[in-house]
Amino acid sequence: RSYYWNGKVVIPLEHTRAVERKNGSTSYWEIPGARSSLRLNESPSLVFVVGLPAGVDPASYSLFPLDTVEGGRRTRSQPGRRGGLATWPIDVVKKTDASIATYVFAVRDLPVGEYSFSPSSSNEGFCFAVDPAPPGQ
Repeated sequence: RSYYWNGKVVIPLEHTRAVERKNGSTSYWEIPGARSSLRLNESPSLVFVVGLPAGVDPASYSLFPLDTVEGGRRTRSQPGRRGGLATWPIDVVKKTDASIATYVFAVRDLPVGEYSFSPSSSNEGFCFAVDPAPPGQ
């Protein structure tokens, strides 16, 4: 499971499954719904907590920016890289070592938009959105 840490409590990310689609020579992953149910305020740093079974490499997780198209959310192509998907950098820190290892994924300067964490070995997505910070913050 994947969670957002607001400094006080953990909040589960929207859990969904993506479907691979093709549009001509371009392939992408599509997630149902135009917007994530989990809305976060824009912040210089967002912290997520991810529990992974022993042996699962946290580097297999990527953070994908999503575009809203025709009522769904889609991964976007990486500019200048044919067939590659755009991702956002993540700082990963291991916190515990047990049957389920806990990792902190810190994300800096994430722009307003829709996002999904997803492991390379699965079509599972853990989605959230970043909204503009309220005035005065």
